[in-house]
Amino acid sequence: MRVEFEITYDAGKLAKEIKGIVKAFLKDTGEAFVVGSKKAIESGNFKKLEQSTLDVRKAGTSRGGKGAYGKSTSSTKPLVHTGRLLKGLKLLKNGDISVHEYGTFHLGDLQTAEDIEKKSGTAYTTASNSMIPNRPVPIRNWFQMDEATAKKSIVKFKKALKDNFERKMSQKFSRFKA
Repeated sequence: MRVEFEITYDAGKLAKEIKGIVKAFLKDTGEAFVVGSKKAIESGNFKKLEQSTLDVRKAGTSRGGKGAYGKSTSSTKPLVHTGRLLKGLKLLKNGDISVHEYGTFHLGDLQTAEDIEKKSGTAYTTASNSMIPNRPVPIRNWFQMDEATAKKSIVKFKKALKDNFERKMSQKFSRFKA
């Protein structure tokens, strides 16, 4: 006995679901960047601060904007003087990442994978009226992805696609009984 059958699958049904699946994946990926970036800032594995910066921090005379002036600290970690960068890193409801402008200054012009990997170069030069005028500030690439969170995001994405496909296929074959 020979049995032949043809399977057709309407990808349009999956297309209706894919927007939500991709949106959830992008939001989860954004969360991986928030988690990774916070870990990078907290670890402080960047080029050490110059003695002149440590002196300004200790004296509380930083002109780094709202919140920095008058805030004396003995912290030697880059990027954590006021805590605004760390506290400001958030995933918004729409999936965008919120970050304090101060953080973007330290990324410099990281345009190529090579630049990002070597994490070197000058991010910016201090202003002429700065407490430490006309000094190059090194790139501090704090924008990182947490691998464990990213892997969970990928697993969740694959599962959503698979489940959606299987659900559509089971609906297609539900009228056939063995």
